[in-house]
Amino acid sequence: MIAVDAARARLGYAAAMPASTKGATTEGASTMHGSTHASAPSSGTRNAPPPVLETARLVLRPFRASDLEDVFRYATDPEVSRFVLWDRHETRDDSQRFLEWVIGQPARGELPSWAVVQRSTGRLVGSIGYGASEPAHARAEVGYVLARDCWGRGVMSEALAAVLGHAFGPLHLHKVVAHCHVQNAASRRVLEKAGMRHEGRLYEQLFVKGGYWDIDVLGIVDREWNAAR
Repeated sequence: MIAVDAARARLGYAAAMPASTKGATTEGASTMHGSTHASAPSSGTRNAPPPVLETARLVLRPFRASDLEDVFRYATDPEVSRFVLWDRHETRDDSQRFLEWVIGQPARGELPSWAVVQRSTGRLVGSIGYGASEPAHARAEVGYVLARDCWGRGVMSEALAAVLGHAFGPLHLHKVVAHCHVQNAASRRVLEKAGMRHEGRLYEQLFVKGGYWDIDVLGIVDREWNAAR
């Protein structure tokens, strides 16, 4: 998924993290978001670490410095970074810079990102969080990334449902949007399964990795989310 690469002009979650950190935070090659790099909607959420969110199979928790090896493991996979704005991590320094960036989000007053951890193994298998936000409109972008060996198992669908519950619950957002490469069918299915509707296509919207990308925009508003619960 393409949340915007924050350092790449805040293009998304898989695309939303600063290019200088080369971090991985977007499903494997699911959406265009990069890490989340969004301003908090209210002072109440500033400077506070993200709450722990739990599902049947997952624990979504704040990132830790000790997550380096798990992040490096999935972020070095070229398939994981195929449809996101950041390049695959080549060294542990790349992953370390990402961790420093994402751990520092609360201090910068940004909406959070979560480490996606398997309950059964304790292994960190991905990241999910908010990208660009517009507090005046109670709107934010979501993006995620997932290790390839976890694709096709409903892992990111489970994580996304938890984050949308947070968005329309404690955060009181009105709308959440996501940006997805048009060829990233797997990520679009994850978004649609969560109830997000296709709102349009942005043609040749981003110049990334040597070419222009067409981007699908999907979104959901609070009443739609609540009606489906």
